[in-house]
Amino acid sequence: MEDERDSPEQQEEQAPSLLLACGAVGGIALGGLVLIALVAAATIPGVVAARQEGNEAAAVGALKTITMAEVLFREADKDANGVLDYGTLADLARFRLVDSVLGAGTKQGYAFEVQLGEDPTLEWWATATPLQLGKTGERFFYADAAGLIYESLDEIQGPLDPQALPPGVTALKKFGARGR
Repeated sequence: MEDERDSPEQQEEQAPSLLLACGAVGGIALGGLVLIALVAAATIPGVVAARQEGNEAAAVGALKTITMAEVLFREADKDANGVLDYGTLADLARFRLVDSVLGAGTKQGYAFEVQLGEDPTLEWWATATPLQLGKTGERFFYADAAGLIYESLDEIQGPLDPQALPPGVTALKKFGARGR
């Protein structure tokens, strides 16, 4: 029986063509990786911006939910204390006027806080702050008992006076009624 393996001379003749084939395959693979990297670099900023916009829209929606929940809490005297007052975010969650995720204070890239004014029968405000500024959102939001929603690129501290807004704070929209 004859050995079917190539002789050393035949292997030397085949080596350059094998190296060329491997180099071509490697070049194609590297080119594919470069193409994937270029596509990712072009698409990822758009995806991040879309996610931020979605988070910001959800934050405004959550502030609308809080506004309606405050009206319901006050008008129905949900805490049954005989006083038509507003509630904290925990109160709103306890009486299931907001969902448990929002009631815990964090939802879709934003942290939410509700503060009661000096007279909780008249005043409350809520803030929505990006959890990671520049990543989960660019804007800060604020809502109050008057049903107003404000936005800013800087953190908003309440209470706000609509007649003397801090620089950079603008009214986004009016939502709901005062609930008196």
